Amino acid sequence: MANGFPIGLTAARPEVADSVKKLTISTFGGGPVQSAAAKAVIDLIEEENLAGNAATAGAHLRAGLEDLKDKYPLIGDVRGMGLMQAIELVQDRGSKAPATAETLQLMEAARENRVLIGRGGLNGNVIRISPPLNVSRTDVDSFIRTLDASLAQVSAPALSGTQG
Repeated sequence: MANGFPIGLTAARPEVADSVKKLTISTFGGGPVQSAAAKAVIDLIEEENLAGNAATAGAHLRAGLEDLKDKYPLIGDVRGMGLMQAIELVQDRGSKAPATAETLQLMEAARENRVLIGRGGLNGNVIRISPPLNVSRTDVDSFIRTLDASLAQVSAPALSGTQG
């Protein structure tokens, strides 16, 4: 809400908020400086139409991820909304068995290709993608190219160890 500056917000319907009779809700960040930072961030989001950019760039990101899913059987699912997207890596799409080891390999390949990605999911096989709201189509294209190269490294058949 304040672009990393510590602030908290509690939001509730009036009937819920009115039911709290004691001062039980607090935050470590809620003074005038934090409030000014949050207001500046909210103003920038509105002025730069970053919600609209999230929808447009998010659709472009999703299309790129869907193309990668078509190319790599390792990707079992693409899901998300706007700029918050995820790809689930599976050993095969039939059983949907989690590809946990391959997820770690993909993270390392992406790091070697100068992109840091994180993982989540119950089995640690879901790559989380959440770029900043002001990401451009060019940035998304660059990310998709790098992720493609990283997936290619992980999906390449293992070398037999012998040379012919």
